[in-house]
Amino acid sequence: MGAWELSPSLKINVHLFRLEKEMAPFMGAFEKILAVQLKPLIGKHK
Repeated sequence: MGAWELSPSLKINVHLFRLEKEMAPFMGAFEKILAVQLKPLIGKHK
């Protein structure tokens, strides 16, 4: 039995956003808004 089989209640959510190059100037603000809403486990979003 592998390590992943020990926790059948493991749930992973993946959020993927594809943006046009024209959105590059807004990425900082967009990232901060998403960090507040999605509450990531890692990263500098506090």
